[in-house]
Amino acid sequence: MNRLVGIMADSHGDASAIEGAIGALSSLGCQSLVHLGDVCDSSRPESADRCVSILRENGVSTVKGNNDHMVVANRDGLDLGDVSPETVAWLKALPLKIRIDGAAFVHSLPFVRELGLSAMVRGMGKKEMAFYLGFPHRERLLFRGHNHDPCVVCMEDGRLSDRVPAPGQKIELRPGLAFIVTCGALINGLCMVWDQDRHAVTSLSL
Repeated sequence: MNRLVGIMADSHGDASAIEGAIGALSSLGCQSLVHLGDVCDSSRPESADRCVSILRENGVSTVKGNNDHMVVANRDGLDLGDVSPETVAWLKALPLKIRIDGAAFVHSLPFVRELGLSAMVRGMGKKEMAFYLGFPHRERLLFRGHNHDPCVVCMEDGRLSDRVPAPGQKIELRPGLAFIVTCGALINGLCMVWDQDRHAVTSLSL
């Protein structure tokens, strides 16, 4: 059986989208599930409790997004009655970066040590991608959210190459190359499967 990791991002407070992704990814045989942040939306924090409850009940590994941070920051020392203290504490404790089997998972930028919380907010343009892909790292595969459209980027022969996967399309992650994979947003009905054994990712439309 192939080792499959289900990846989702940018649910922005849509609990139904999270449930749908977990159901779809689990039905495909994903043994591990990851959420790349912006679980919540700072403009509708009242949905945070339900979103977090679903992730916790299903053991979804989660990194912190900028909206998750804002939900916490806006309630620092305050009980506004819209988000439970347990949810605030869980969101506050989320890491900015996790590693699974040699791959890194972040919300936006991988430069957590250098940028701190700004790594959640700043976008990853061609300059940042070229910098990341052009130097050796402990991980040769980076999964990220923040941008809501899926994309797979690598550097080959000193040039950036990017592909936008259509729903259902599988893209090979050639061994020996480094890749940056943007998952696509749950609020757009998108998630992704990483097949570790076949070195490939597949974009899914829910």
